[in-house]
Amino acid sequence: MAASEQVDHSVNTVRLDKFTKHVSWAELDEENQKKKIIKFIGPSKKSIERNSNLRKIPSLRNSVIGPSWTNYNTWKKQSNFEGEDPQTVKVNLDSDEEGVYAEITCDSEQMMKLIRHNLMKHEEKLIKMKEKKIMNIYVPFPHEKLGLLIGRGGSGVKALQQEACDQMDEEIEETEYNKCVSAYVKVSSFTPNNSFEDFKNMVENSDRNSFIGWDIEEDQELIKISLSMNISEKAFCNFVECIQGTFGNKINEMKDQLDEFSKRKEKELSEVMEVVESDW
Repeated sequence: MAASEQVDHSVNTVRLDKFTKHVSWAELDEENQKKKIIKFIGPSKKSIERNSNLRKIPSLRNSVIGPSWTNYNTWKKQSNFEGEDPQTVKVNLDSDEEGVYAEITCDSEQMMKLIRHNLMKHEEKLIKMKEKKIMNIYVPFPHEKLGLLIGRGGSGVKALQQEACDQMDEEIEETEYNKCVSAYVKVSSFTPNNSFEDFKNMVENSDRNSFIGWDIEEDQELIKISLSMNISEKAFCNFVECIQGTFGNKINEMKDQLDEFSKRKEKELSEVMEVVESDW
């Protein structure tokens, strides 16, 4: 990944320390080092053309090069710059014994500064994505009663979330506790896109999907509890365990109430029919 040999091009080497700070680079084998560099680069242009959803994934193209040109044009307009625009803009990634570094090659000092700025922002974004934890929890529950669980304005979900936080281990730090209190928690109806068996196998073999309850059957309606937050793995696992407990208990309580209500209605109907059809 050598820099351009043209003498009017400057080369700026940027160490990407934050990107590698969570891992000992020297201990990674060559294959895993390559995977990390590929993840930083992001999907190729051809891959994006085949699958437009890949545009959402952070990459050098859409998080560094593209924004840098936009920033440059904004600066050019505001400063009334009349010089020549950059002819060569390249960001090459490589690694050595210390970790990953970027070589910025450009014939414009202003563009060089913008690329460096956006490169660092891209690095920070990838770190935040790495720290973000997600979990999808599935549980049998009638869709028509979902509103009763969620509550007005989400009050039911917020109450269960707070209850789960209050049950977390005392050793959890206050900052992480507060993250759990304000974490993204969404409850919605769910229907598997694929066969039920494929879906069930996916959940059972995933560390970011789980069921509440046992012996989930194909004919049961399901709801999904989605969790998302930036937090340590230990605190996240504790929060998930507690929220599974609070939601599980509440759903079982609601099911018992619904069953009792249904039995009472059936009894009332039976009594009414018996009275109407009697001989007196």
